[in-house]
Amino acid sequence: RPLLITRVERKAKRLIHRVRPSTGRAGPPRAFDLKPVYSAAASLRYPSRGAPLGDALRGATEPGQAIDAAFGALALAIAYGDRGRAEGLLAFLGLCYVSADLDAGTARMGRHLQECDLVPGSRLAALEYNAGWSVLMEGVRQQAVSMAGAGPRPERRLGFELLPRRVVLRINGGLGNQLFQYAAALAYARRVGAPLRLDLFNYGQPTAEREFLLGRLRVPIRRASSFDVLSTRLRPHRERWGVRDDFMFGDNGSAWLSGLWEDQAYFAEIAPLVRRRFRPRDESTAEASRDLVRRARRGDGPVIGVHLRRGDRGPGGRAFSPFSSLPARYYQQAASRFPTDANFLVFSDTPEDIAWCREHLGLGDSAHVTFGEGRDPILDMFALTECDHVILSAGTFSWWAGYLGERAGRRVIVPNPLQGLSVGRVMIPCPMPSQPGWEEVTIAPGDG
Repeated sequence: RPLLITRVERKAKRLIHRVRPSTGRAGPPRAFDLKPVYSAAASLRYPSRGAPLGDALRGATEPGQAIDAAFGALALAIAYGDRGRAEGLLAFLGLCYVSADLDAGTARMGRHLQECDLVPGSRLAALEYNAGWSVLMEGVRQQAVSMAGAGPRPERRLGFELLPRRVVLRINGGLGNQLFQYAAALAYARRVGAPLRLDLFNYGQPTAEREFLLGRLRVPIRRASSFDVLSTRLRPHRERWGVRDDFMFGDNGSAWLSGLWEDQAYFAEIAPLVRRRFRPRDESTAEASRDLVRRARRGDGPVIGVHLRRGDRGPGGRAFSPFSSLPARYYQQAASRFPTDANFLVFSDTPEDIAWCREHLGLGDSAHVTFGEGRDPILDMFALTECDHVILSAGTFSWWAGYLGERAGRRVIVPNPLQGLSVGRVMIPCPMPSQPGWEEVTIAPGDG
């Protein structure tokens, strides 16, 4: 039976979506438009610095628009004094574009800001935009010294507990996101001595884009009751992305949790338990994964698992960015690190993405390349963990495929942490840091 609090929340959101068309707020813009982004940066009045950038990215379909969106994100980071974002975007732009593109992007950034009413004396007003990328970069670095970075978000939480402790996790996203969220929340619940319950609101709607998959693993699924959700919503905690979440390392009692927590530090103390639970519940799925690897093995060469993250990272997607869908050249460079008799087993998001891989990936002799179907994330992930070595894309799914399959002598090839991120998520320090021993590949700017 649907939970009462979940039903009320869902009805309220549907009502808001029906009202928005009459107020001119129905969905993302159809055309690429950076004016709201630069207006927000110039005026410092926009209530949510990420919303206009997200709308612009959903309208971006060309490489030139991707670089302009990255400069728009840089303007927002400078205006709001977010040091981690600003420094991360400086490094990101330098990794993804050649100097001529950067100089042109700098000039366009200056023209956009000239059309806005810059706050006198602001950080953006003090920068030089007509002397090229190197001058702008140096100016931003000098200003970054005085930037404090994004601080923790103030929250209204009850300061006392009248009821037995409980922790409720509002879980969302695909398989990789679900694994990070569950592992972090389980560690917190054990730290405070409370049972963990799952709030599955995001998966109970007809329009849900992702499927709840933890139930297919050896994870005990205990869904939150209406009372669990209602009582813990009085003590909420929402992660501020890009900032170390100290809340999760302390004893803060009952909580309703919402976030991503894409760092193994959050569950390091229970890592063995996480590894035991994050295995297929159905042994037939595990056997099918091993069978995929056996069928890919020809001769004496090793089997190299390859994962491509595509989907919404392509042009017009919510996570579009220069290298967010890593080019074939990255996989070719990574494949060249293995012997010529290596066998490649390729996975991606959907059957359509697998078709793209067949046509464009180009890993060498086709007799040594086998493709998955792109229909079952659980099967694909655990087939990757069974491979002798892996070549991973950027993303949570790939990270877990590398982490859960770690064993002596296994090589894990990953992209530079900054390359492959969407513009909206670029940050120093990077999310999902590489494990010790993982080999990084950095794509040369313009090499795609």
